Amino acid sequence: MKTLINFILDKSGSMSMRTDATISGFNEYLKTVKKEAKKSKDKTTFSLTMFDTEVVKKYVSKDIKDVEPLDRETYAPDGMTALYDAVCITVKEVEEELKKVKGKTAVVTVILTDGEENSSQEYTQKELSAKIKELQKGNWSFVFLGANQDSWATAQKWGIHAGNIANFSMGTDQQVKSAFASVGRGTVASVNYMASLGDDDKLQVSDFFQGQKDASEE
Repeated sequence: MKTLINFILDKSGSMSMRTDATISGFNEYLKTVKKEAKKSKDKTTFSLTMFDTEVVKKYVSKDIKDVEPLDRETYAPDGMTALYDAVCITVKEVEEELKKVKGKTAVVTVILTDGEENSSQEYTQKELSAKIKELQKGNWSFVFLGANQDSWATAQKWGIHAGNIANFSMGTDQQVKSAFASVGRGTVASVNYMASLGDDDKLQVSDFFQGQKDASEE
């Protein structure tokens, strides 16, 4: 069984207040997931999309060992929040990549944003919701972390399972890093859980945060 992790990361201007914490938190997350992937005999691939007014596809279904950490050059917050475009564009590209892969692939898509949609040009909330609901009937899991909003109200409108939704705080650098740490634990637990399932099981996670509603709290 193969695992593909999609990370869709906000880099709009409002994230600039925690640029270094976001870079550090993401890099620790990546280190955690790489370490776990190294233990596994199953292949783990990684996609990274960053977005502001535009959508930047950094990696699409790349072997996780070849994914590089972020720095201030590759992560430079600016612009607005094209969230719908970021998710839909990423999902469609990954779907195309998966057509080339033999056998089952479990897909975990993590969306992290500190604000609400305000600048998508290609896709709407209706299209986003329809795509998430369609894919969750198969082997896709969606995870949402939101700051400065009601994350549950936002993500449940899109059809994401309540157990895969959490708030996080941008109040301090440590809270941002804690949010990434929480996602790291959830990702590792999810990958291990799906690896334990049989060929005929549905490869999906619906309790990513295991009851934790605030990802900024350790």
